[in-house]
Amino acid sequence: MPDLLLTRCRVVPGGSADTSLRGTSEPAGVGRDAVVDVRLVGGRVARIGPSLEADGAEVLDADGRILLRGLWDEHAHVTQAALASTWLQLGAATSAAEAAALVRAAADPSGSPLVGIGFRDGVWADRPTRALLDEAAGERPVVLQSHDIHAVWLNTSELCTTPSCMPSVYHFDTSCSL
Repeated sequence: MPDLLLTRCRVVPGGSADTSLRGTSEPAGVGRDAVVDVRLVGGRVARIGPSLEADGAEVLDADGRILLRGLWDEHAHVTQAALASTWLQLGAATSAAEAAALVRAAADPSGSPLVGIGFRDGVWADRPTRALLDEAAGERPVVLQSHDIHAVWLNTSELCTTPSCMPSVYHFDTSCSL
């Protein structure tokens, strides 16, 4: 990763007790509204200060924009959202039976696992059951995630082939029953 010099930034400290950005102290007298330069070496902040020299680093003018520490927010499901574009979309299903019909229509003779996303069982009149999904998918492993990604609907094939994906509080007997 090449060295980078960000010029004319407004740096937001990391937190109420943390006046640094990735462990690099702000120079004395540089407040939140001060416009400063930030040098990154190897992808990490190496120095913050006014009018830093480029010293061969690529220069990017921030034009007074705000710079804050990097966010790693998996709860926002960014990675999952990117993957979901390739999955079976279930958001339009108005019932468990309709979602199962979408699974049935997504038949794949290769038998590769089917992943779907977007079901809203809380507003359905019928319940999403393993039997309903088994009937729709046959032996093909199926994993369906709810719209909020806090619930999952599995068929027997998936449950039997990947019980390790389930939290350790669940224990399966030889019939793959909970």
